[in-house]
Amino acid sequence: MHKTCAQFESDLLLHGLGELPYWRSWNLSRHLRGCGRCRKVQAGMMAASGRMARALTPPGGRPRAPRPPVGVTQGWLMLACIVMLLAGSLFTVRIAATHYFGSSVNRPAQGDQPCAPGLPTDKCR
Repeated sequence: MHKTCAQFESDLLLHGLGELPYWRSWNLSRHLRGCGRCRKVQAGMMAASGRMARALTPPGGRPRAPRPPVGVTQGWLMLACIVMLLAGSLFTVRIAATHYFGSSVNRPAQGDQPCAPGLPTDKCR
């Protein structure tokens, strides 16, 4: 689902300050890569936020440095790591299941021995 610029506006300042959750930050980074209008709005918000932070800084203190937002490449790397982790887990489970439980059930062929409940040679279950 693609969001419009209006749907991203409420997150622009939080993104610039590094306060958005990981996936929302990554999604907004992808949008900002191709949207000059949103980049300009975010730059204006960041400038205003910086001026407010400097005005509200107590004497002898310093404004909090913002955390860098999640970049597009960082998000893709996270997705690739998750996919590799899932693939490795599935491969390990498959190997363990084949090794410890065997790939087929050892049942006699239908013609080898008759199948009747209660007989000592009953291997039909």
